Amino acid sequence: MLQASSIPTEAYAVTARFAQALIPAISGALFVRSASRNNMEAVLRWGERGTNDQDSVPADECWGLRTGRVHLVENSHSGLLCRHLPDPPPACYLCAPMIAHGETLGLLHLQMSKDYQNLSEALVPGSLDLDWPVRTLAERLALTLADMKLREELRAQSICDPLTGWYNRRHMIETLDRDIRRASRTKRPLSLLIFDIDNFKEFNDSFGHEAGDVTLQNLCQIVKTLIRGEDGACRYGGDEFVLILPDSSAELAMQRAEEIRLAVRHAEIQYQGYLLKPMTLSFGIATFPTDARTSRELLRAADTALFHAKSEGRDKVRMHGNHSESASGN
Repeated sequence: MLQASSIPTEAYAVTARFAQALIPAISGALFVRSASRNNMEAVLRWGERGTNDQDSVPADECWGLRTGRVHLVENSHSGLLCRHLPDPPPACYLCAPMIAHGETLGLLHLQMSKDYQNLSEALVPGSLDLDWPVRTLAERLALTLADMKLREELRAQSICDPLTGWYNRRHMIETLDRDIRRASRTKRPLSLLIFDIDNFKEFNDSFGHEAGDVTLQNLCQIVKTLIRGEDGACRYGGDEFVLILPDSSAELAMQRAEEIRLAVRHAEIQYQGYLLKPMTLSFGIATFPTDARTSRELLRAADTALFHAKSEGRDKVRMHGNHSESASGN
């Protein structure tokens, strides 16, 4: 079931289901490493939950995480307790680290009642060794999560530009085709922005390619704060970028482009302690279905508008076709 899981939440649910069936625990919790990598954050709980149960576990407060082994406490009055336990602590508990390929990915935490041994003997002839099923479950889940993480990283490498983290050109075309089909079904407009950095070659020649890379990364960070989550952002090539704006008219796209142009123009970017010269952008805008009906035509129309912005002095936003006369200047 873990191998058949395609996303982490499915693997979590499988773990909870089989943990309840295999292990005589009154409650359980699954923690995974947070983005900051300092804490383990609770992603799933089952069974009885106390009012003082923590939603996160610092790695240095758990004996299981610190030793890399299953930590079982059969009697909380005499055992070596983890510092992340609620007050009062459970009668019996265990912490099983989830480790795969030398990396700790999470923690399986189970709490048992005082008579868990009698409970287990009633279910299975002879005493039940908790270490083996818990350790096995934690190892299998860790391997599953590690495989999912690797697949996601490989997928990201195939669709994203390594320098900026934005989508690459191939994935952008796929996204644009899909968004155009949806716009056609919903009868909603879709706008495409193409923009690049004015005189970027001269900038690279003056400051070097490392400074150019820093500039591109800062540019993408600025733009990312000014677009919506559903907007598609792509590095089209070199210093040229594409933004796909679903449900956006030409006028809304114009406003967005102006916001970006002004924000970037006034941004202060430093490289090795030096303030780099201000950056300006030129934009070309085309809208579906007014200016084009296919991804290829839409890209060509936006590129033509960008050419007009460049030829008219740069640092401008220009719209394709009948909209070009109403586009903003400086």
